[in-house]
Amino acid sequence: MRDLAAHSLSLILQAQKVEKLGDSGRHFLNWVLEGNDNNLSVRCKSSVLLHLVKINDLAQIFVNERRGFNLIESWLTGVCLKNDQIAYNVIATMWVLSYHRFSHPYFGDYSLNLIEHTSKVLDYYNKEKIVRIVCMLFMNLKNDKECLDHLSMINALNIVIKLQNRPWVDKDIEDSLETLFKFFDANYQEFSSFEKWKKQVTKRQFSWSTVHTEKFWQTAFINFNVSENLELMKAEINYLRDHAGENSPELCVKKAVICFDLGEFARYFP
Repeated sequence: MRDLAAHSLSLILQAQKVEKLGDSGRHFLNWVLEGNDNNLSVRCKSSVLLHLVKINDLAQIFVNERRGFNLIESWLTGVCLKNDQIAYNVIATMWVLSYHRFSHPYFGDYSLNLIEHTSKVLDYYNKEKIVRIVCMLFMNLKNDKECLDHLSMINALNIVIKLQNRPWVDKDIEDSLETLFKFFDANYQEFSSFEKWKKQVTKRQFSWSTVHTEKFWQTAFINFNVSENLELMKAEINYLRDHAGENSPELCVKKAVICFDLGEFARYFP
């Protein structure tokens, strides 16, 4: 009953004119974000938030409340991988928010990794509505420099190519994938640049991407004639030492990436 009431109220607020919202919309949004205290199901919360962020004033309030993005991050790495409707609601919420440039710093936040987590959802679902909304989100974020960095680190070009090799009933998906392919393909050199690798190492964000490939190291090794760049290799070694006794799945991936870098460095740098 509470889920139904909350969902109905979100639809009513969305239908109202902005000037009539007053404090009611803000209070309701804060109540939804309170956590488990309101006893709403995750499916209901994700649907309600999708309706509320369509109201510009509430989208601004949502962005100002970091806990909203923390909630999205926790859903992306948890329940979104178990329920496709919740996954759709959450990614659609991000898509709506991505129309506001004031939300982009959160999408570029390395502590949240929203773009990377969103791409992982595609490993769990092949439904057209999921693929469509992910493409729409990437379309909105691709022109933001920090978000483009994240898209490069998840190898968005490779993701798009894999999706293009699947049959789609919805032609809009094919058109979106073609647009994304052309954009990422045109920016491939930027994605593979040494500066991208340096930024990832500096931020200690190690994940499989185009800057951790044999092709990258075949040309990148010449940059290590500069002592400043050699220090970054030491930073990778120090990261392994600092986390030697830790074996979480996330850390294992990071260690594997670093070990690959070290192997390629030893292979190509005399």
